[in-house]
Amino acid sequence: MVQQFNGHYHHHCYFDHRLDQSFPANRYAPLDSCLPPLPSFARKWPSSWPDRLDSKPRSLISEPDAVEIFNADNRHWSALVSEVYLGGLDINWSSVRSVMDMNTGYGGFAAAPLNLPLWVMNAVPIHETDALSVIFDRWLIRVYHDWCDTTDVAVEMDRVLRPGGYC
Repeated sequence: MVQQFNGHYHHHCYFDHRLDQSFPANRYAPLDSCLPPLPSFARKWPSSWPDRLDSKPRSLISEPDAVEIFNADNRHWSALVSEVYLGGLDINWSSVRSVMDMNTGYGGFAAAPLNLPLWVMNAVPIHETDALSVIFDRWLIRVYHDWCDTTDVAVEMDRVLRPGGYC
């Protein structure tokens, strides 16, 4: 069995996992290990909503260019959503209530349509950099997902989207 997603080939998905391989922290572990701890310097409340969508998340990695990449991602998605998705596509956005970003990065796409009455599920592929804590700090909905195991997400999204018929 060979599946191709985004140009990458996954052979037998879970069947190739060995017991000695490391898995992401939120896989095969008690749920309490999935909650990111507050940093030791965190002695004040987080930014208020919606300011926290554009402010630097506390969990953003401390690499020299991380803040610029985060800000560029926000600018990119804000421009793309306003110019293309909202204005350039023939979509009646009043009938769309749920959107799924299948390769979310820092959640810039979800932060862009702030004034629309819809929610965006941010999916972080397990083979990408784990940015769940950054997305969590922004108060966005997120999930860590293995494309070899799409049934849970597909069934849930079908259940969520069925009332309007749009995705």
